[in-house]
Amino acid sequence: MNDARVDDGAGFSNSEHTNASGQLHSENSAGFGNSAAELSQHIQAWRIAACDPRVGALMRELELDAEQQLRIHRPVCLASGKCCNFEQHGHSMWLTGLEVAWTLSQLPSAPTSSEVATSVRLGNCPFLAQGMCGIHQARPLGCRAYFCDQAGDGWQEAMMESWLGRIRSLHTELDIAYRYDEWRRLLSAFSAQEQDISP
Repeated sequence: MNDARVDDGAGFSNSEHTNASGQLHSENSAGFGNSAAELSQHIQAWRIAACDPRVGALMRELELDAEQQLRIHRPVCLASGKCCNFEQHGHSMWLTGLEVAWTLSQLPSAPTSSEVATSVRLGNCPFLAQGMCGIHQARPLGCRAYFCDQAGDGWQEAMMESWLGRIRSLHTELDIAYRYDEWRRLLSAFSAQEQDISP
């Protein structure tokens, strides 16, 4: 079942994305590569897997690892909002479908298709609220690893590569499709799938 997108790399990227093998991927050309029905099946599998205790255990372990790494490297956060204003500051956030499902499972509600479309038009994150992260406690791992502090170059990427390797192994263990794609594109797909199955 593991037949979906196989890119690896840091949770945030510039317009061109380099995976763990050093292969360059253009963000603009990245696509889902599956039919709507197949993608809907993958999303449903990710939603179910997000309830598996193994997923929660790994995500919490990686969140603790993030906290430890921040204590070690002490990156500076200027609360500039650059991390949430993607296009304005020339980066994007990428993560796996399972991570999206896990993040949404921790929230009281998910953004609607319209809200995601608005964030794409504005070039920011749909969870940005009054210049701050509206889901700070449940934010994805890519958010926890990103700092605009240039002193973070190097260790952030290595940390994300390590995390993604472990998350990918969990996909194999759970026998679910692996997809690594842009945050808002995945959120939009999740929102569309939820609308399709709503009574």
